Amino acid sequence: MPLAMLRIWIVQFWSFFGLFIIMVNGVNFFAQEIAQGDSDADDGTPAKEAYLQGCHAANLAFAGMCAVGLVVSFGVPKAIARFGVQKLEVVNLGIMSLVLCLLAICHTQLAAQLTFLLLGVSWGLTIIVPWYAFNVLVSNLECKGTVTGIFNWSQCVPEVVVSILGAVALELSGGNIRVVLVLGAVGAGIGLFCCTRIIEPTGIVYSQLPGQEENHDCDNSEPGCGDASTYM
Repeated sequence: MPLAMLRIWIVQFWSFFGLFIIMVNGVNFFAQEIAQGDSDADDGTPAKEAYLQGCHAANLAFAGMCAVGLVVSFGVPKAIARFGVQKLEVVNLGIMSLVLCLLAICHTQLAAQLTFLLLGVSWGLTIIVPWYAFNVLVSNLECKGTVTGIFNWSQCVPEVVVSILGAVALELSGGNIRVVLVLGAVGAGIGLFCCTRIIEPTGIVYSQLPGQEENHDCDNSEPGCGDASTYM
């Protein structure tokens, strides 16, 4: 895989590392840490009812996150054209790291649910921005299928890593899910560092976006102008 694509791969890895942390542990966070429920409690007991109520609150939080992500996704093409990939990824990973830190100190259901809404911004950016940049880079390659498959690992490998590290963190912390959320925040922070230090887009062809007309007079030094080969 060309170096420019590898750099995007690294950032995407840490983006999904943070997302998978919350996807794997989000329900239990609401049910156990917020609602103080117990999944192993007998049916009908207060502990089991609290756990089920926590699961319901988590479902609402995830639904809100997805709704925000959907709305954000509609504006991503214009945002890429205006701000460029690097700035959007900085926003993405910055929000993700902040949200995971905030969730780690949340103690009320409403606060946790409202914080989840912010995570929807990261979700909407993560599923579009890196893939857009990657697709521009591979547009002139003959081995598109191969490199696309390898790039997809940036979303699959974090799932395995999170499963292993998350289990270890839970074991060492005595089942404290807040510790795992902090682990996710650290991962997103690493991605943020990689984004600011590694991804340096100098010319993505944003004219390929729907509704964007090609500008032959643009300055290649500006975001949104130039040839894809100049990216990073």
